[in-house]
Amino acid sequence: MKKILIFFTFAVLALFLVHPVQNGDTWMHLKSGQLMIERMQVLSIDDYSYTIAGKEWLNHQWLSQVIFYFVYKLFGVNGLIFFLAIVIFFAFILLFINTYRRNSWLLSVFLVLLVMLFSLEQFLIRPLIFSLFLFSLFIFILHRYKYVWPPEKEKYLYALIPLQIFWVNLHGAAIMGIFLVWAYIAGEFIDNNIRRNFKNYFYIRKSKYKKLLYVGILVVVSAGLTPYGYRAILFPINELKEMYFLTEWAPALHKDIFLNFGAMPYYRLFLLISICVFIFRINLISSANIIIFGSLLYLSLSGKRHLPLYGFAIAPCISEYLRGIELRKVPLYIKKFFIGALSIALALYLVLLVKDIITGRYYVRKKIESWVGLGKVGYPEKAVDFLLKSGLKGNMFNDFSSGCDLIWGLYPEKKVFIDGRNTIYGSKFIEDNYVGPLIDTFLFERVVDKYNITYVFLNDYVSNNIEKIVPYLYHSENWKLIFFDDMACIFVKNTESNFEIINKYHVDLREKKEVIKLNKFKWQIFYPKGYINRAAFYEKAGLLDMAIDTLRDTLLIAPEAEDGYCNLGILYLKKEMWLDAVEEFKKAIKLNKKSLTAHNNLGAVYIKLGRYKDAIDQFKKVLWLNPLYVEAIYNIRIATRGYKNQKLLYKNTGM
Repeated sequence: MKKILIFFTFAVLALFLVHPVQNGDTWMHLKSGQLMIERMQVLSIDDYSYTIAGKEWLNHQWLSQVIFYFVYKLFGVNGLIFFLAIVIFFAFILLFINTYRRNSWLLSVFLVLLVMLFSLEQFLIRPLIFSLFLFSLFIFILHRYKYVWPPEKEKYLYALIPLQIFWVNLHGAAIMGIFLVWAYIAGEFIDNNIRRNFKNYFYIRKSKYKKLLYVGILVVVSAGLTPYGYRAILFPINELKEMYFLTEWAPALHKDIFLNFGAMPYYRLFLLISICVFIFRINLISSANIIIFGSLLYLSLSGKRHLPLYGFAIAPCISEYLRGIELRKVPLYIKKFFIGALSIALALYLVLLVKDIITGRYYVRKKIESWVGLGKVGYPEKAVDFLLKSGLKGNMFNDFSSGCDLIWGLYPEKKVFIDGRNTIYGSKFIEDNYVGPLIDTFLFERVVDKYNITYVFLNDYVSNNIEKIVPYLYHSENWKLIFFDDMACIFVKNTESNFEIINKYHVDLREKKEVIKLNKFKWQIFYPKGYINRAAFYEKAGLLDMAIDTLRDTLLIAPEAEDGYCNLGILYLKKEMWLDAVEEFKKAIKLNKKSLTAHNNLGAVYIKLGRYKDAIDQFKKVLWLNPLYVEAIYNIRIATRGYKNQKLLYKNTGM
C-alpha cells in the first residue's frame, strides 16, 4: 500500500503539472529573454511601455528569462511545459525526502499531498518556480547537515554559496536563502547557549557551527553578485508596498475566519496541524525551526504567493516532531486497523482525483480553463494579429492582464500602456492612470488626452474593473468597436483619421455568435471560459438578452459550469424574471452547495418574492460558510425586517 500511495501522489502531481501555458507573465519573460540573448546584455531600462519608457527596470529575474527563452527556442511551448514539470517535480521529490519517516510514512505522504494541493496556483511558467526548487533544496541541505550527514559529507554545505548566486539572479525570493541559513545560525546559538529546557539531542556545535557561520557570511556576500548589486536581493522588501495590486499577494485568509474550511481547505488543514504540533511539542522543536515557522506562518497568512514556501519548510517539521508519539495505550491491532483504513481512504481519494483531473471535472469546479495536455490557452492571438495587420496607429490603452501578452505579440512595433510589472509603474501611476480611469469615464478621457490614446484593448471581460468602461465605450459616439471575440475586444477613437478602419472593421454585436462543443471525447468536460467571457461582455454592454442566449447555449454544452448558472440567474434578476432566477441559482447550488454567490442571490430573489423566511435561510447558509460576507449581513437584516413586518401584517389581518 505504501508504494501505491506514493506512486499515486506523484502521479497526481505529474498530471497537475502537464497543462497548457496559461499565464500572461510567461510571454513577457520570453520576450525579455529573447532580447537579452540577441543583444547580449541584461535589460535594465523599460522599453515595453510608452507611458514609462526610459525608466529604470530592476530586472532581478533576468537569468530565468534567458533560461525560459532558451528552452522555448529549442523545444517550443511544449518544452516549457515539460521544463516546468521537471523543476516542480524535483522540488516535491526533495520535499518528500525531507518529510519521509519510515515509521510514519502515511503522514509523510499526506503532508506532501496537502502541500501540493494548496500550492497549485503557483505552478506556472514564471521565475517563481526556481525559488520553489531552490528553497526546497536549501531546506534539504540544511536538514541533512544538522541531522544526517557524517563529517566527511559536511563539505556539501558549501554548495549553498553558488546556489545563492544563481538564486539571486533567477528570482526576487532569493532573500529566503539567506533567511534559512541565518535562521539555523541563530537557532543553534539559542539552543546551545540560552534554552534550558530544550530536549532535542541534535545540535550544531564547535567546528560544525563555525562552518555554518562561514557559509552564512559567504551567502550574504554572494547575494550581491548581480547586475544590480544588493538591490536585487532587497527588491521584495523595498517594493512590498507596490504588491497590493496583485491578487496572489492578498492575505491567504482575507476577509475570512480561520476555521472556514470551505475556502482553501487544504491550506487550513495543514495550518491547523502545524500550529498544534508547534504548540504541543514546543520543548522538542529546535529554535531554528521555531524561527522559520513563525516567519513563514506570517508570510503565508499575509500573501497566497508564500503558501508553497510554508509547506516546504514546515511539512518536514511536522513529520519529525510527531514521530515520537507512540500511543502506547492503544492496542496494536487498533493501530493497524486505523492506518489501514486511512490508507484505503487516501488511495480512493487519489484515484477519484486522478479521474477528475483527466476528465477535466477538477478544472471546471475551480473555474479554470485548463486540462491535462500541451499547447497554450488564454493568449489573445487573433486580437494581436488584428492589431498588426489593421494599420491602427497611435497609442493604446490596455488592461493590466493583457499587457504581457501584448509585449510578446507586438513589441517593438507597438508598446503597451501598462503590464504585469506593477513595481516599475508604481502605485501612484496605477491609481491615477489606470484604476481611477476605469471606474470614472471623465478621468478616462483625461488619460486619453494626456497620452494621446487612439485605441483601447480589453480582454478580462469578467473583471469588475471594466464594469463602467465597457458600456461607456460601447455606447459613446467617441469610440467604435472594431474587433470582438471571446478573448479580447478593441475600441478605436471615432476620428476622421480612423474613418477607413472603422468603416472596414466595425463590429455589430447584435449578430449572434455560435457556441460550439469544446470536448473531443464524451468523457471530457471543459470550463467554457470563452463563452462565460462573451456573456459577461454582453452584460456589461447592456445587451442582456444576448448574454442570456449565450449562457443558455453554453450550459447546454457545459452543464457542469456552476458560474454559468449563477451568471444566468443574475441576468434574470436584472430583468425581474424572479422565478427563472430561482431555478438557475438552485441549479448552481446543486453543483456547489458552498457557493456563496448562489446562496446570497437566491436569498435576494426570495426577498423580491416576499419569501422572507426562505431568504433568511439562504443568508444563514452564507454566513455559516463565511461570517464576514458583507452582502449577506446586509441582506439578512432586510429579510428579517420584512419577515417581522409580514408576520405582523398576518396577525393584524387574521391571516
